Amino acid sequence: MRINITYHEKIAILNIIGEIDINSSVLIEMVGKLLRRGTNKIIINLGDVNFIDYNGLSVLAIAYKSVLNVKGIVKLAHVPVRVMELLRIVRLDNVFDIYKNLDKAIKSFDPKEGPCKEILPDDSPLRRKFQRLDMDISIYYKRTESDDKENPLYSGLAGNLSGAGLFLRGINMLPAGTKVDLDIVLPKESEKSITLQGIVMWIADKQLQPDFYPGMGVQFIDIARDAQEELIGFIEKNIAK
Repeated sequence: MRINITYHEKIAILNIIGEIDINSSVLIEMVGKLLRRGTNKIIINLGDVNFIDYNGLSVLAIAYKSVLNVKGIVKLAHVPVRVMELLRIVRLDNVFDIYKNLDKAIKSFDPKEGPCKEILPDDSPLRRKFQRLDMDISIYYKRTESDDKENPLYSGLAGNLSGAGLFLRGINMLPAGTKVDLDIVLPKESEKSITLQGIVMWIADKQLQPDFYPGMGVQFIDIARDAQEELIGFIEKNIAK
């Protein structure tokens, strides 16, 4: 990952290039230096980010909290569609101020300007996949690979369900990076269920997400096309209702 810094008046713009992962602590360090210099208005430009994992989400969250702790403001701009969907899955889209481009992010520092969330283009082929259904749905889950012979089966409720992942509410949280087997019980569907595999991308931060704690965001992996289409069909039908 590389960071190029530009400025617009008193606003620092961090242009991120590459991947945001476990090796991206330089972003936290860069934000810390800016804050120590008295710069507390920051835009993180993600337009050239091609990948972010669960460690990268933690890096963004730590940087964000560092700015909040000194009563500063940080905003995200040019968020790629797939990164935006990940933020939605883990409910961080409700935490970060997210703007379509740098111009809108810069203007948003003017109190007269309102927020402008990232929106998928109407003709985007990903629109169906990324539609969200906010509805309590029973989920059963367990670790995909575990040294624990018992490997307990846990239960919880999923809201924010899409064809790419879900946010799971429950008291039995698993560490970020854990692969899980999921059994999604579809209500009013003759007790039918869909079995999928996912990876825990985020454990809800109690400070940033008090309304969603305890909970965790799970991104689907290796999802079969027919299972995904069935899930998307269920989501579309219930959104229509």
